[in-house]
Amino acid sequence: MDKPRFLALRKILPWIITATLLVVVFQKVGLKDTIDQLKSESVRDVVLLGLIFYTYVFLINGLAYHRLFRQMDRPMPFLEILSIRGASYLLIALNPGVGQGGLALWISKKKSIPLKEVLGIMFLLPVVDAIFLAGVLSASLLADRYGGGILPPPYSEILFWIVAVLWLVLICHFVFWRTDFLSSSLRIIKENAFLGGFKKAKARHYLVLLGIRLLMNIPGMIAYHAGLGLFGVNVPFWEFVVRFIPAILIQTLPITVGQLGTSQSAWILMYGEYASPAKLAAFSLVWITVYNLSRLVIGAICFRGEAGYYFRKNDQPCDDA
Repeated sequence: MDKPRFLALRKILPWIITATLLVVVFQKVGLKDTIDQLKSESVRDVVLLGLIFYTYVFLINGLAYHRLFRQMDRPMPFLEILSIRGASYLLIALNPGVGQGGLALWISKKKSIPLKEVLGIMFLLPVVDAIFLAGVLSASLLADRYGGGILPPPYSEILFWIVAVLWLVLICHFVFWRTDFLSSSLRIIKENAFLGGFKKAKARHYLVLLGIRLLMNIPGMIAYHAGLGLFGVNVPFWEFVVRFIPAILIQTLPITVGQLGTSQSAWILMYGEYASPAKLAAFSLVWITVYNLSRLVIGAICFRGEAGYYFRKNDQPCDDA
């Protein structure tokens, strides 16, 4: 397959997967039943909760990037990085990878920081997210083991291996970057500009960023649980938490557009014993729609300001001296 066809296929494949998943889900749960659930008065309350939550996430996300670049000796005003981050939401709504790349490129151009350095700094956040994920999954496994088997057996076994691999990777990561282990044979990696953030990062940097991530992720679990409750799905909170991370891992698989299809599948798989599939499909459809629309609106507002900066900069007369 030649390159143009491959690129075209890569663009349309997520849409094909999304449509296929939605057809399969609604054939199973019943499209009419799902639409009936969407007529509930609770939809309005869930939408309002989602809008408040995702606005809060936007602000905390901006704070994380503000602290991240400040810790790496590249400080930026909070409102400036917030605006840049918000503008990237337009791309993230379509493709998370492109959105992150667009964010890095815009920061590089606007602040005259080498792109490799920006990417190297931004690579720290996925590591922090992995620490949070490993911790919550470990707690979930312990709760599942001593709480009477909250998770279905296949999921608990899969989670065990995911947790084991996560902790192994994290331990290797910190041993490699914080010690001289293999430093001579793998010197080229430690000196790579793309990974410069890992070389500069200290334990306190990770702890500060982890604290900010907790400010986003813990309220996130509370908001999702409250949203389910408003929709008439009553799940004991700790049982909800144990199943929440597996649900989010399935929901955020980068194979569909706007997490449609994967979101409905995740909530039906993980919470199907607490409510009807139609109710869970309706809830996930409302929540993920609020997620996508809020990001598009925030992205459009912030992009307008960032585009204005770009054009003002380009309209400045050149210095011929």
